Amino acid sequence: MSVYKGKLNPSDITNLEKLLSTITDDKILAHKEHLLTDTKVKDQSRRLCFDVLSATDLKDRQSVVIESIYVYANDDHLYTAVKHILTQRGVL
Repeated sequence: MSVYKGKLNPSDITNLEKLLSTITDDKILAHKEHLLTDTKVKDQSRRLCFDVLSATDLKDRQSVVIESIYVYANDDHLYTAVKHILTQRGVL
């Protein structure tokens, strides 16, 4: 298991992991397969990460991402963290 070494602080990583855990691996893998066949998608990994994040509960996502993470980080930092989490889960 690799350790996340990005900009997000440990409590935000923990909250992001909890948020993403609400989306099942089966749903993520099914969507990943769909993205592989979509010729309009240029970066499947990035698209999958943000699609999974968007599939979470809006209120919870706002609390974790908008009110906490985006105070000090940007989309690239968020992508790195989500990519790390999904890779650890074995779905990316």
